[in-house]
Amino acid sequence: MQNHHTIEKLETLLVGIPAEQAAHIRALFLTDQLTQLANKQGFLHALGESLDLTNMFPSLLGIGVVMLDGDSFGAYNKLYGEVQGDTLIETVGRTIHDFQRDTDVVTHFGEEERSALSKKFGGRFGGDEFATFYLFPLGNGQGRLSFAQIEHGIFPSILHRLSGAISRTPISRTPTIVNAEEHYRPDMCMGYNRITATIGGHLYVSGNHEIIHEPLDLLGKANEALRLAKSNGRGSTHILP
Repeated sequence: MQNHHTIEKLETLLVGIPAEQAAHIRALFLTDQLTQLANKQGFLHALGESLDLTNMFPSLLGIGVVMLDGDSFGAYNKLYGEVQGDTLIETVGRTIHDFQRDTDVVTHFGEEERSALSKKFGGRFGGDEFATFYLFPLGNGQGRLSFAQIEHGIFPSILHRLSGAISRTPISRTPTIVNAEEHYRPDMCMGYNRITATIGGHLYVSGNHEIIHEPLDLLGKANEALRLAKSNGRGSTHILP
């Protein structure tokens, strides 16, 4: 709710400002400047709008929320320094952006193929923590998906494909060590120079779950899934029912 009020206050302050300038200020306020993904405020705003839609149309929409935490990024940052650490975060942000752009779920509408994702969105919460969400059209009609299809096939597949995209992200093989006193081996930091991330997700359909009104509460479900994934080791994924 606090994020909603913050956005409302921003829009009030932007009243009377030329449209182009207002759009620039709004983008600065809602965008993570390192990765150009949405920042925490921007992500929660978009998630809140989609959550409201999901609750208004429980038989028509479901939302899958994902939390992603980079594995051993802190150790990498200590060993190679903040500049190279920021470069790594920027690279991962670009991977997530490209994954969101290219990820789709295709269904058939008569003889046509159509996208079954109503919306997809990605953001960075700070540090090495990222989040994404996906809005799915539910139902039995053409071009729509059943809850079982999403729960048992499509949503888990998205998490595993995202994990694979992160692990294929290119990383410098010879970064400069700036803190040799920290006794970290590069292979301990990033798994032999391969990026990995631990991922947790939750699929929410208001008709199947206790109704959630706040985006932070919904994100908390994905965060709990992330915690459980971490207990299985780095690079793991887990979906909270």
